[in-house]
Amino acid sequence: MRKLALGVAAAALAAAPAAARGDFFVEGSAGVGWEIQPDRARQPTNLMVAPGYQLAGILSLELGVVGALGDVQASKFDLQLRPMAELTIPLFPLYLKGILAVNGLVDSPVQYKYGAALGTRFGLFGVAVFLEAGILPGKVERTSATGGTTNELIYVAEGRVGVRLG
Repeated sequence: MRKLALGVAAAALAAAPAAARGDFFVEGSAGVGWEIQPDRARQPTNLMVAPGYQLAGILSLELGVVGALGDVQASKFDLQLRPMAELTIPLFPLYLKGILAVNGLVDSPVQYKYGAALGTRFGLFGVAVFLEAGILPGKVERTSATGGTTNELIYVAEGRVGVRLG
């Protein structure tokens, strides 16, 4: 048992300099959202590729490119950009992510959403699997019953599962 403890301590000390430097990574994930207020409606499934840079093992900056698949009624394929900042506590499996979403790059009008997500990530040898859940409130343009358009504040809860390489 003593040899195992010494081996774990030696591995932790050897890995400490690697955790202190910055590293590039890329994430691939799939997510689905549900509008929770004012209506209750499923949002299109989306796929995201997000390259990023991790600073000192605590802060990560990412830019996600998201493709919404248009798999629900009255939706079309669309692209969005998601600049994100993630705060991770070393040796703790939870992280907090701030998100800004720029929607409507293909299917205008361009709309902005902002929000946050809480996630967990587990991995080994540079490959990690993550799960996260977040809230993305934002204003969207909708057609009213009279035929006009209105800007409505909606709240979307989103779940996401993915893989991080790097």
